[in-house]
Amino acid sequence: MALTQHVLTHTGGREKLHECDKCEFRTTTKSVLKNHKLMHTAMKPTVCNLSDFRTKYRTSLRAHKQTVHNDERPWICDICDYTNRCLTAHKRTPNSHHGETLSL
Repeated sequence: MALTQHVLTHTGGREKLHECDKCEFRTTTKSVLKNHKLMHTAMKPTVCNLSDFRTKYRTSLRAHKQTVHNDERPWICDICDYTNRCLTAHKRTPNSHHGETLSL
């Protein structure tokens, strides 16, 4: 989806013609509706090629690969040598070695 089209989805510049037949969700594009409809099913069509992980959404697969199959640990503690693969986990995980949780 082009940036201009994306901005219009938030500004109300386009009519939401595509509606879900299971709930009240409406959107301006067919692709967003198709992705939304997955939430109403048990299908998990997106499969990891490195493990048996399955998910409904490509974004979840990207996050899975980054946190499970990637050995890079770019997030480093400011106080010690502790590292983490994911910024969100790094900020939300209690740092037991310092007795505090970092705020987002």
